[in-house]
Amino acid sequence: LMVTRHLEWGEIVSVRFGQGRPWVQLDLADGDTLAVMGIQRADGVRADAEAKRLATLVALHSATPRDD
Repeated sequence: LMVTRHLEWGEIVSVRFGQGRPWVQLDLADGDTLAVMGIQRADGVRADAEAKRLATLVALHSATPRDD
């Protein structure tokens, strides 16, 4: 089973990839969490870099004038 979900940047509250998680997890504004299967711990250093890149993109695209 595979599900695709499209999100607006502002829906993403945080990006998590620590604590031994097998893949990136997004915390959403509605309280849900979403696994990002495209960034997996098994990919090692590349996965770490992609998780950081995603977190940076979320921060850049979800900033409001009050955040600046």
